[in-house]
Amino acid sequence: MIIRRIVLLASCWLLAGAMLTFAQETPIETATPTLEPTATILPTEIPTDIPSETPTDIASETPTEIPTDTTSGIPTETATESPIILTPEPFIPTEELPTKQAERGKGTRVDTELLELYDALAERDVMQAQALAASDDMQIAPDGQRIRIELVARDEIEAARLRPILESIGATYVIGFDRYAEYDFPLLALDALNNLAGEFIVRQPLEGNAQNGVALSEGVGAMGVPAYHARGFKGQGIRVGVVDVGYIGYPNSDTGCVKGGVSFDGIFAPLASYKDHGTNVAEIICDVAPLSEVYIARANTMSALSAAVDWLISQNVRVINMSMRWDGYGVGDGTGIANEIVKRATDRGIFWVNAA
Repeated sequence: MIIRRIVLLASCWLLAGAMLTFAQETPIETATPTLEPTATILPTEIPTDIPSETPTDIASETPTEIPTDTTSGIPTETATESPIILTPEPFIPTEELPTKQAERGKGTRVDTELLELYDALAERDVMQAQALAASDDMQIAPDGQRIRIELVARDEIEAARLRPILESIGATYVIGFDRYAEYDFPLLALDALNNLAGEFIVRQPLEGNAQNGVALSEGVGAMGVPAYHARGFKGQGIRVGVVDVGYIGYPNSDTGCVKGGVSFDGIFAPLASYKDHGTNVAEIICDVAPLSEVYIARANTMSALSAAVDWLISQNVRVINMSMRWDGYGVGDGTGIANEIVKRATDRGIFWVNAA
């Protein structure tokens, strides 16, 4: 019995030792296999779960995704780009436009606004050119190719010298006086003016400014006009001239005393267009002096004003009314080109009435 117990204890001791030895070796033996299988199992499982990522699947799906390749024979990359080339793209201003202006330098003779219009047409975008012209109140032809410009030369001799040169590149002379000249000018030739020898600048014609009041003809009673009418003073035998920016609504029943009118603003600016300010002025004059003879002139640029005054002088008017102002043509002290034109009328004994 004793011997058996000794043998049994020895066996248990050996078994326990073996178990302890196995327990110490197991983490090392299991740690390595657990990492290795994860590294080797993932690559083998992904292709079976996602067959579309295999090279053979990509090749088989290409014809169904881009059918145009089979008909045109164009490589896959070219076929995907062809619809973009064939589809018309909307106009997007490129960086070339400001670059063109920068290349001209600071000594340009032509206004920046006109050069922007030129660049838009150079890019073959007439709609963009018309939008620019509308935003700056330019007078542009319906085809977007011609624009009204004003050339201001050093003097009258220089303006006369430049006229045939401008006409040789497509300009049409409209009106002018002294050193000022207005042209209907082809926009695509504007840039050439920067290289033309001479002493001059080219700009948009500066326009007159006229604004309506709150009420029309209500001042007749305040001025005591009915009393004069009662005594027979209704303007008979008096010719009155009116210079204004536009006569929308003319003729009408309230402008019966108007005997004639002319627009000096060119073919794009007929008499009865732009504003009704001049019509309102004529109506007031007809209310105050119903038996007078009124002659109306549309003049929205300085050259047009000069021509309008000459025409009114030729109509033997005794009074000229101009309810508008001319910004940029004087310094506010009674001097400047606009004042010189007015003096032309007053020197002939014409009474000039101007809005304050």
